[in-house]
Amino acid sequence: MNAEDRIAKQVLKILDPRGRHVFWGGIIVQLRREPKPDEWFTEKGVNPTACVDGVNLYYSEAYINSLTDHKLFALLIHEACHITLGHCLQMARLVAQNNGQLPYDPMLRNVAEDLAINSILLKEDMDLSDGLWPGQKGKPWENWADMESADYYYNLLDAGRKPPPNTPVGPGGDGPPSSGGSGVSGSDGDDNGASGQGQGSSIQDEVDNYTSLGQALPQPVATQEELDKAQRQLESDIVSSALSAKAAGSMPGSVLNLIDHLIPKPPKVDWRTKLHGICVNSIRTKRSYGKMNRRWPNGLPGGVIIPGKGGKGPGRILFATDTSGSMSDDDCNKAVAELENILAICGTGEVRIVQFDTTITQDNVYTAADLPIREDWKLNGRGGTAFKPVFDLVSSYKPTLCIVLTDGYPCDPWPTKLQCRTVFLLTSGIKEAPIGTSIVLD
Repeated sequence: MNAEDRIAKQVLKILDPRGRHVFWGGIIVQLRREPKPDEWFTEKGVNPTACVDGVNLYYSEAYINSLTDHKLFALLIHEACHITLGHCLQMARLVAQNNGQLPYDPMLRNVAEDLAINSILLKEDMDLSDGLWPGQKGKPWENWADMESADYYYNLLDAGRKPPPNTPVGPGGDGPPSSGGSGVSGSDGDDNGASGQGQGSSIQDEVDNYTSLGQALPQPVATQEELDKAQRQLESDIVSSALSAKAAGSMPGSVLNLIDHLIPKPPKVDWRTKLHGICVNSIRTKRSYGKMNRRWPNGLPGGVIIPGKGGKGPGRILFATDTSGSMSDDDCNKAVAELENILAICGTGEVRIVQFDTTITQDNVYTAADLPIREDWKLNGRGGTAFKPVFDLVSSYKPTLCIVLTDGYPCDPWPTKLQCRTVFLLTSGIKEAPIGTSIVLD
């Protein structure tokens, strides 16, 4: 099996919805794959292994064939990480800002990017036995924080390989101290924990001796317009892959935290809109023999006549407001204002408004003819919270819909069975009631 066939086989394995890596497969499958000779990698200033530029996956056939299937699998996910974390686009921006020149040390940048990538892959239980990662014992980055950006690690690496002030340098003039890592300038164990002193090797030694699984190159874009277009395309690819992975139940949590802001959220529906919809749908519809049934205009066989819909009947809504000491006046007043709209929706129906804490403290019935009701509204109670009096009233009143405005902290148990459709309109407490329909008042 040649190198290209081996790569294709591992891409399919990554895309397998039964696995845990669908997200990475959605990224890597977008790339055009092309083998390159070792001389090409040398010209680019990278090791003759594999690299991505955001659009292409370039690889050395000899290198690919030297890898086990397990290592090749890890290589492809590694390269997908470069793209997802925007390394290719970041480098392209840096080059564009520096008149086409590399404003960074390519090998140092590669180590920084791998530190960022391996922070993620460690949380995905990937084999990094011959890699490097923040917190790695005996390395200059042993005390560095994980899950940071490549720029963050590059700055630490760049500072850490320079000798502290007034420290003699080794042969060659610009190198690090002859032994031991130098840490960040002023390496006395400062807040960022970047010191590499006494950890067995210098940052420059580690960089010189490190060979990455795969690397990143600047994305081939020349203008700001092309950069912006590439950024939008990357975000679109990330969102598409994330949605596929979430559907398969395999979205990496560590990645989701990094890209969650890119994934479109369902439009937020105002609590008033939700409540209005429920109220309208809960108003009973009358049946009338004076109106033809659309489905059975001539009745059923045997002469049985089916009544048609005769319009909305009078709905009965019980609105119970928790007026315990933990409820704010503002929440109660917002709910009352909304009750006036509900009364208008009900038409000939009625809304029974009760206030409660541990008992029913106020009980009034209103119809549309009583609008506005805010002038009559006064808060009573301000004790604890008990749901039992409300649901005892539901048993006798038999409303079409029961709405309970509460912070969700009763001193008695939540009901385990409801006698009508019940909506818990929740304030600053819990976000979901254990029973019924929950709407958060925000």
